[in-house]
Amino acid sequence: MNWNDVYGSFKRFAAHTAVRLNQTADMATLQVALASAEKKLDEAYGLLGRVSYDHFSGDDDLSEKVLAAVKAVDQAREEVKDAQEKINEARRRAEAQNAAYEADKAARAAKAEAEARAEAERVAEEMARAAAAAREEQAAQAKHTPTAPITEENSGAEEKPTSKVVIPLTSLSDADDAVEVEVTLEESF
Repeated sequence: MNWNDVYGSFKRFAAHTAVRLNQTADMATLQVALASAEKKLDEAYGLLGRVSYDHFSGDDDLSEKVLAAVKAVDQAREEVKDAQEKINEARRRAEAQNAAYEADKAARAAKAEAEARAEAERVAEEMARAAAAAREEQAAQAKHTPTAPITEENSGAEEKPTSKVVIPLTSLSDADDAVEVEVTLEESF
């Protein structure tokens, strides 16, 4: 992960936090508007109750006042309904924004995981190539480096790396019965 990735993640987080704060502020404002509309509705119902009581309990004809109170109740109910719809719309927008943020976050996580997997595979392949090259080099060195012959003394024992030096000795004799002698010196590292 490089600086641009960290910075980009920080910017996205800060933007998401700002959006969430705005959503919270908007929701609080809408809740206050709803509470105000509900208070108006309660007052309108109270007024309707008082006017209706006066209309039905007295001899005066207050039907116009009752009608006005009914209209005030209807208007207050519409305001409450509008406020509730605005709150529901704000919730839907917030859920959509949060879902989009979470989807983006999941996509970025999947991309980062895929990049990490690809990097791990690349490193594993590189290590496998290095190991194969090392084995080839060891095999090449083993071909050119003589080893100690296996004797009864060292056949079951733990093998120690040895260096074998072969010094050919030649005689000056041209006779048919001349013998070639080979001397081996072993050194342990």
